[in-house]
Amino acid sequence: MRPSILAITVSQNEEIVSRLLDSGEDGEEETDNFADFYGFLAKKAVELAKAYQPKLRDGIKVIVEMVNSVAKDEQDGDVDMKVEIAPNNAELPAVINYEDLKDTVINYSKGEAIANPLTAKRENGDGTVNIDGWAHAQLLNTKSDIWVKGHMISQELGGKGSRGEENLTIITKSTNSQMTNGPEKYAKDKTKAGKTLSYKVNWENHPDKGDIKNFAKDITIEIEDLADNQKKNFSCKDLDPPSENVDGVVLHLNDLGRPMLKEHFGVDELFAKELLEAKGGANFSSITDLANRMEIYYINEGYSKDSPKMQKMKDMIRLINNKIKTSNNLLKI
Repeated sequence: MRPSILAITVSQNEEIVSRLLDSGEDGEEETDNFADFYGFLAKKAVELAKAYQPKLRDGIKVIVEMVNSVAKDEQDGDVDMKVEIAPNNAELPAVINYEDLKDTVINYSKGEAIANPLTAKRENGDGTVNIDGWAHAQLLNTKSDIWVKGHMISQELGGKGSRGEENLTIITKSTNSQMTNGPEKYAKDKTKAGKTLSYKVNWENHPDKGDIKNFAKDITIEIEDLADNQKKNFSCKDLDPPSENVDGVVLHLNDLGRPMLKEHFGVDELFAKELLEAKGGANFSSITDLANRMEIYYINEGYSKDSPKMQKMKDMIRLINNKIKTSNNLLKI
């Protein structure tokens, strides 16, 4: 029996989505091979997203993606796809009178920084200064360059790195990227649209240990639209503490670029490149997540489930998993 397209999830912009799904039925392949059919649909998803993106208003993205792995869908007997139009509550552009906006006010203290109000009318932020603990981070960076001094209220939102430990803590590049693409982007988009926000950041560092200071353990961000009281919360919890010495540095696959992936996880240049492309802006959560997303990546590139490319991918995943298991907890996803 031939599988069918099921479990389509949509939000708003129903007319566009309806037309998109109707077009997805055109040109379906007749095949008894589930993996080939899955690959056809995955490729079609990419084509549909590209075709219908120009039909949406500026600032709205269409995403068509496969929900499950080939193996899970084959077991279920159907192929689950997800169609997302985001942000699905986007508003039409409005004329914003900059002079009518309130000035942004930011108050700083170690462990808490608050911008209230936060508007598009704000001073420029500034860069970082030296803080206690940074010398240790630099030492660890000689083995793996992952540590940065992170603004708690970002420079682009007007945050001053010159306030030192009142607005800076030491975080990994991965955590910094999560903050950039999460709460900071959200706040920038809202204020650009003329919104007035409250933006509060609380953070707790790992306990000081000699020269090891100011390494973040937990970060929470609370954002509130002051006009309608709509709230949005973000967090980075239970962040790993730094190693006490270079020999004990824990390397996370999510933090590494191509050279370090090759050196420490044993993968080749091409697979390291493709792994980073598959990761995009979203970290891998586990070895299983890595395997599933690499499989979807290759299917979208046109490779079948039984191709040599897929077999090599499985070999690379096994290699990574073995490296992690035999690393004495010095290698992690």
